[in-house]
Amino acid sequence: MNPYSDGHVLRIRLFRIKHGITLRELSAQSGITVQRINCIERMEFSLTPRSRERILCALETILHSRIQNTAIALRDFQCERERLFDVVMEKAEGGQDAAK
Repeated sequence: MNPYSDGHVLRIRLFRIKHGITLRELSAQSGITVQRINCIERMEFSLTPRSRERILCALETILHSRIQNTAIALRDFQCERERLFDVVMEKAEGGQDAAK
């Protein structure tokens, strides 16, 4: 059995895509050099249209997830910025009232 068959290479690609793992991280975890993993992933067997579709779906899923996480982080940032602005304004107003 060829360890680098279509299915094996597809599983490596999908795993990395779905979990957002870099080649460097995978190399550190597996003990295989980055260059070797890169060569394995770039091996172009006759990928079927279904295999290509699965890769594209995995990429789309991770992209949507990252977009959603970015939107949540942006909302959190904006809320925190507004809260801090309100706190600063209250302190400034309190300082002006004490000076009178």
